[in-house]
Amino acid sequence: MIRLFRNTVLLFLIIVSGQICWAQNASIDSLRTQLTLLNKAGKIPVLLEIAEQLKPSNLSMSIKFANEALEIAKDEQYLLQIANCHKQLGNYYYELGKNSFARHHFGNALSIYNLEGTTDDLCAIFLNIGNIYSREGFLDSATYFFEYAKNRSYKYQDTLWLARSIRALGNTNYKKGDYEKTLSDYHLALSLCSDNQKYTHEKSSIYNNLGVLFSDWGKYNKSLSFYHQSLALLDSSLYQSDIGRTYNNMGNIYWYKGIMDSALLFYKKSLRIREANKDNYGMANIMNNLGMYYGSLEIYDKSLLYFNLSLKKFEQLNNRRGKTMTLYNIGSVYFETPDYTLAKKYFSQSLRIARAQGFASYIRDNLESLKEIYVQQNEWQKAYKALSSYKIIRDSSRREQNFELLAEMETNFEKERKQASLNILQNEMNAAEVQQSQTKLSLWGVGIILILILFTTYLILRHIRNEANDKQDAITPTLLRYQLNPQFINSSLNGVKELIKRDQIKESSMFLAGFSRIIRSFIETATSNVIILDKELQVTKNFFKLHQLRYPDRLKITYNIATYVETEMLAVPPFLVFPAYVYIIDNYMYRDPISIDVEIDIRKNNLSIVSNFNYQIEEHEATKDTQALYEIISHIQERMTTLNKVLKEKLSIKYKESLERNAQKSISIILSLPIKPL
Repeated sequence: MIRLFRNTVLLFLIIVSGQICWAQNASIDSLRTQLTLLNKAGKIPVLLEIAEQLKPSNLSMSIKFANEALEIAKDEQYLLQIANCHKQLGNYYYELGKNSFARHHFGNALSIYNLEGTTDDLCAIFLNIGNIYSREGFLDSATYFFEYAKNRSYKYQDTLWLARSIRALGNTNYKKGDYEKTLSDYHLALSLCSDNQKYTHEKSSIYNNLGVLFSDWGKYNKSLSFYHQSLALLDSSLYQSDIGRTYNNMGNIYWYKGIMDSALLFYKKSLRIREANKDNYGMANIMNNLGMYYGSLEIYDKSLLYFNLSLKKFEQLNNRRGKTMTLYNIGSVYFETPDYTLAKKYFSQSLRIARAQGFASYIRDNLESLKEIYVQQNEWQKAYKALSSYKIIRDSSRREQNFELLAEMETNFEKERKQASLNILQNEMNAAEVQQSQTKLSLWGVGIILILILFTTYLILRHIRNEANDKQDAITPTLLRYQLNPQFINSSLNGVKELIKRDQIKESSMFLAGFSRIIRSFIETATSNVIILDKELQVTKNFFKLHQLRYPDRLKITYNIATYVETEMLAVPPFLVFPAYVYIIDNYMYRDPISIDVEIDIRKNNLSIVSNFNYQIEEHEATKDTQALYEIISHIQERMTTLNKVLKEKLSIKYKESLERNAQKSISIILSLPIKPL
């Protein structure tokens, strides 16, 4: 009877799933039929709709159709449709965990929407870019984009996106370990969600996040209650990814409570959903949890299998926190086996990433584990060193906790002291009613003194503000002088003269035209402290092309820009290294070849721009050349100091040089700039 019932249920599921697939295929076939009847402009939204319908079942096909729509939009030069295609492709790559591709497409969409003045989709894009940075462990950059989305949604009174932005900030504060602020953010986001149907999914996400937070506090029953509220709001046919995430979290709770069968059941249900959705990030997390589950049961072969699968996924996603966690877990399994050689290897790898990223808890845990290994292997000196480092980290954490406790005690003491003072004052006033007239006179006197103090304070503040304005007025001409580079103008005019002397009339005309374009760029940025990085690169390329007209074979330029650096989005101070370009080309290109290599990357959460120069120099010129270069670097540093005052930024520069025996000189100018979207 039971077998018959199971077969009946299975048959029903097959029929229902077949009907759903048939309905979906029929809808897509209908859209494909429409494509044959439409012109190019009409095909774009239909292709994007097909891509959206295929998203739940086949993301690869969604990307194919969205790319086809993008090609048509580019051919027809429909800017808004190009932006829509980039946005949709960004969403698909984000779902696949391909962060660099997703960021590239979101950046392109954002540039076009800003250009066209479109505001509808900007909050979603800013949130997605913030989520990518959060995945990669760049929490300050993530906070920047979430704050921008929050301010924008507040400005346009979009309550749904405001709630989403605040929840995203709560998630970032959770990763930073600020749980009280996290709880405040979640409650604020929940209060913005009404009972309207459009808020259902957002409320479900907030309940899920509250479940995670309370599980960290050890309040497991309350955590499960939030997870059940989250599931109750989700439509199983639309939100499989969210259901998979919640099942994983419920598995964690049952594991914490020691109900192992239920934990495994929910973990496997979550893994099936995430595999079906090709959710790489979700799979990485659930595989890590399964590794911990089997490790707690001392089934170490299965534990290692799942930890290694998780590590592979986190490496594909370039998720630093995930790699740190999984490497530590693998080391822990080998420690229990015990295989101290392999355990030491994985703890060391985890520690290296944790130190680079500042993950304090993992630094502490890895150092403690390494200390235990060195003790087991009788390597006392290394054990002592690991223990010392561990104590420094531990004591630092304790000091922070003690400072917080002292601050709280001080606040409570201050409240009690003030209350006691009020009580004493009240008693004195009751006992001194006979002196009421004198008290009134004293109060009048105090009032007059306060007015005088306030007036004096106002005068001092006005004086300080005037001084600040005077300093700003003094700084502004300095910035303008730096941006309009006179050495470049002199060098360019000499270049024109040189071409005219050689009777290269065509080249001299091209040189003058290019020179005027560059001067126009200088004038356009003369009153601005920032420029789009892409525009700066274009101006410098035009400058190099001018001087290649003079000496076609003596100037070699290469650009190495990391694929994830969005040059169209980032703002930088204009033309910082330009004086060095002008000096080297003007002084050395006329006699020997010069090579310039520009590298642009993101390092330690800052934009890094490295300019490498290689050129031939006479031995007797070396000292004079070094002095000239140091003077140029000094001017650049002076300008950066000025910009730091104006922009409140942290710009920095490094300079390196070397001279080979064959008189080949190499120099590097390294700029470190904060990541600042325009």
